[in-house]
Amino acid sequence: MSSFDKSKVEKLMQNMGNIKPTDEQMEMIEGLSEKYKNQNEEDMLEELKKLKSSMMKNTKKYKKQMEALNQLKDFLDEEQKKKLEKVMDFLNEK
Repeated sequence: MSSFDKSKVEKLMQNMGNIKPTDEQMEMIEGLSEKYKNQNEEDMLEELKKLKSSMMKNTKKYKKQMEALNQLKDFLDEEQKKKLEKVMDFLNEK
């Protein structure tokens, strides 16, 4: 994964309805970026299982989060897009 790019996150937030993340939220996003950038796919899959369980508890929020993930594609190269699509497919499985 490439290094954290604050401007890309800010653009994504604008696309999601002009959301203005706080400095604390931006630090959290940067921390997550650092935490996961070197994890292997098996570790990531385990995290996704936890995320999916949490996301499915609120369907309205889940749909919004999936829309946000879909918008991330604009910031990714082809390899990253394929990986994101795989993640999204996993999250959409019933």
